[in-house]
Amino acid sequence: MSTPGAFLTSAFVESVNPSVFEVVAQESLINTLKPAFDQIASVIAGCSPQYLSFINRFRDEIFLLLNSTLQLHYLKLFSGSFSENFYGLERDPVLSQKLPLKPSYICLVLLPYVQRKLQRLFEKLREDEGDGFRYETNLLNLLRSLFLQIFPYFHCIWEISNLGILMSYCLQKSKYHSLVAVLAGYNLIYLRKSTQKNSASIQDGIFRKGGAKHIVYNLVSLSARGITLGLEMGSFFLQVVEHWYNKTLTEHKVGSRIIPPPAAIPGLVPGFCPLCGKERRGDTVLISSGVVFCYACITKYIRKKHKCPVTKKPSEELQLVRLFYNND
Repeated sequence: MSTPGAFLTSAFVESVNPSVFEVVAQESLINTLKPAFDQIASVIAGCSPQYLSFINRFRDEIFLLLNSTLQLHYLKLFSGSFSENFYGLERDPVLSQKLPLKPSYICLVLLPYVQRKLQRLFEKLREDEGDGFRYETNLLNLLRSLFLQIFPYFHCIWEISNLGILMSYCLQKSKYHSLVAVLAGYNLIYLRKSTQKNSASIQDGIFRKGGAKHIVYNLVSLSARGITLGLEMGSFFLQVVEHWYNKTLTEHKVGSRIIPPPAAIPGLVPGFCPLCGKERRGDTVLISSGVVFCYACITKYIRKKHKCPVTKKPSEELQLVRLFYNND
């Protein structure tokens, strides 16, 4: 396999170490993979919410599996991540001659997964506390308060450390470009010819052996090439798909410019929550059914049941939208 994107940066460059622009570019590229996957997952899940809602529920785990396969493929063949190989870079281990896969995999795949989960948990708990959502036990309420106080400091320390290491790299005072590189024990260099020859020999060996390993390798390799082609084409394809989906959905569900009124749901009292029966606090609409609840009531219910309590339609917490009224 050739090295996609290597011509973008490494041509006519004599230095072994990449510039800070190339380092930042590959970091930005790898950070776009998750949002791009989320967009694709949302489009696919929206085609049939009744049967494909699990894609939105487990999209972090699905991305973890796909990203693990992709990154391990590139780490083993090219001693670098997908984004690093795209820019013609590889990882040069500091303490050994061969790149250790476990530290690189943990810092490249598992650590961002945990960070996203913690960030999402922080945002959710902060919103719950602001809306007066209380757990049944005081211990859980105490742990939530401690987490909300401690997490911002850890996040700040992490970001400041990354900025400081990157500044040191710009000033050529450090061979590391990020805190992850320090933890995994590598520094970035331009892709060497020996690495390309080694990856070619590994691919030839897998091709000759055949079997299940050969099939899996071909699937991963084709997926990697597809992602590379998608990145080179930009977001045009995704915009076309989204436009086509929205147009099809509108034509199928509306069919005319006169939108019929929603069907009446018996048992609903205007201004009152269907769950607690009291006047609503923190109005929140569940877009899968269009019913408005108290924020605390529907959030707690959706997290346990994953369905609308009124219409029984499959629903997720991502489908909750807070309503704010203008009193002017």
